[in-house]
Amino acid sequence: MDNRKSTLGYEILNEPQIHSSDEWLKIGKYNSFMTNQIRKITDKTIVYSMNVPISFKPNSVDLTAQNLAKMAPTNKKNVVFKISVYGMPVPNTYHGDKLNILTEAGRIAGVPMYVGEWNEVSREEKLNENGNMIFHIDAVKSNLNQMKADKLVGEFKKIGVWGMAFWNWNYISHPAPNFNLIKVTGDGHIQTTKYFKIVERAISS
Repeated sequence: MDNRKSTLGYEILNEPQIHSSDEWLKIGKYNSFMTNQIRKITDKTIVYSMNVPISFKPNSVDLTAQNLAKMAPTNKKNVVFKISVYGMPVPNTYHGDKLNILTEAGRIAGVPMYVGEWNEVSREEKLNENGNMIFHIDAVKSNLNQMKADKLVGEFKKIGVWGMAFWNWNYISHPAPNFNLIKVTGDGHIQTTKYFKIVERAISS
């Protein structure tokens, strides 16, 4: 894989969960160990991820930019910090506060930020068959349009992100169609959707 031009880099651990305040440093130690091991075989980009969930409700994990920065590996050469953005970063809203704290964490850690997933996604809590509350994507409310895409990409450019990836480029049908940039017809032909054009315009502008 490493000798292929299509391999840009490697992600250490996707979206680790934090359950107590002492785990920020533990994730940082893990990311440091993995980075040092991977550096023995490649100089390509190494990606470490934000935690999930990002919740501003009072809890015991001490969610701060300073603690988020503790997840960064000690060796930061060609390392990027991956985040996800699923809504409009309006000031004094959840998505606005989320982007602010993640941006500050990247600044403190001294690493570029990579928006590894972005889209307009609305989720609602529902009971599953086991009686547990889980989040389901609301396909009606999750409706990316040109104005939202332009604003999101413009915000990423303004804060100087290292790169961005649209979520989700998928050839498999999904209840929320704006996740899919392409569709496959019955005779096997690939066609772009209107969302492909929306993303294309947002990036080119």
